[in-house]
Amino acid sequence: MSKETNLPTLDQQLLQQWIGRSLGSTDTIHAGVGRQMASLLDQPFDESQSLPALWHWLYFHEAVATCDLAEDGHARRGSFLPPIDLPSRMWAGGSIEFQKPIHFGDMIERHSEISDVQLKNGRSGQLCFVTITHQLTRQNENVLREKQTLVYRESSGYQAIGRKLNQVEAAAPLYELRTPEIMWITPSVAALFRYSALTYNAHRIHYDREYCQRIEQYPGLVFHGPLSATLMATLAQSGWSKPLKSFEFRAVSPVFDTDRFVIRNNRTEDKCALIATTLDDTIIMQAEAKA
Repeated sequence: MSKETNLPTLDQQLLQQWIGRSLGSTDTIHAGVGRQMASLLDQPFDESQSLPALWHWLYFHEAVATCDLAEDGHARRGSFLPPIDLPSRMWAGGSIEFQKPIHFGDMIERHSEISDVQLKNGRSGQLCFVTITHQLTRQNENVLREKQTLVYRESSGYQAIGRKLNQVEAAAPLYELRTPEIMWITPSVAALFRYSALTYNAHRIHYDREYCQRIEQYPGLVFHGPLSATLMATLAQSGWSKPLKSFEFRAVSPVFDTDRFVIRNNRTEDKCALIATTLDDTIIMQAEAKA
């Protein structure tokens, strides 16, 4: 086997040496964080209720020193995550199994392990997919299992051909339920900043417009993929009194603070098929929820 390196590389054999690398962390599910998230979503907050679906992403932040951040705002690669020699990183998708309710005040342990690293060629050039498995436990009881997939790629060179991009009003509510199965989303700089703060996310594509446009070549600030997924899970949960059993999502294309977008849900007795699109029908994300 090749010698392990922390230098940027696209050597499949070297990168696969990161498979099995693990990281453990512990966090208390503080109600104050939940109250702040509810404020972001313009929702009432009741700390006696269990943690809403996907709000576990508000916890377990790695305390990376500022001097250890890369230019894009992420932690420098080569420690837990492999040193992939591609400049841009995004969430590609994931799947979550809700095993037991999590309550505010619970102390939860998270065990994270890199389960796969794959290099592929796409239309935009080389891609590298990293799959991380997270297991959350409470006093040795499994409460949530997640597979998270990250994609690394060459600089986007994003082209919004035929897309009409308009700055939206900053004071608008983040979302509005037009019908029980249709949610309209109005992004704002303030909402993106607040979600970045809640998730301790320093990725510059969400708050540094000059970096977005000059380096990543995006037309605006990028709306967080996890926040899109959270809104989809919120719509799915809104029609059921029982909690979600599982949620799976796949990111298709980015959406920006200059775009309104809509989430539509096709619901059966125990399953939801959700799709998020821009107003010109560009698909942003697809998801499936089960209860």
